[in-house]
Amino acid sequence: MATGAPIGPKNLADVLDEKLSPASIRSGMAELEAMGLLYAPHVSAGRLPTDNGLRLFVDGMMQVGDLSQEERAAITPQLNGGESMEDMLTQALQGLSGLSACAGLVVAPLAERAVKHIEFITISEE
Repeated sequence: MATGAPIGPKNLADVLDEKLSPASIRSGMAELEAMGLLYAPHVSAGRLPTDNGLRLFVDGMMQVGDLSQEERAAITPQLNGGESMEDMLTQALQGLSGLSACAGLVVAPLAERAVKHIEFITISEE
């Protein structure tokens, strides 16, 4: 993900927490390729996601669960009237990241409007 380079089964087997053989990973990649979710830029290359593969990944990340009242209270920033929208979003993001142990990303319009929706996604155990 960091480089955007194709990844092969051997490299993937080395970095996964689950112990899978490169052959098992090759088989799974072949299935994903047959479904149109991965492609090989050339014969001996690793695999890259297709547009449909990326769409499936992003859609999966966007699944949102309901928060309990305690979780809502834990991420509600305590703001005073003098804080900017950027400060408020930063506080909310830090609260969400701390509560969920996930990375966060905030996209907001340029205009100073109320925040209507926040989502968070588990990236990994670490």
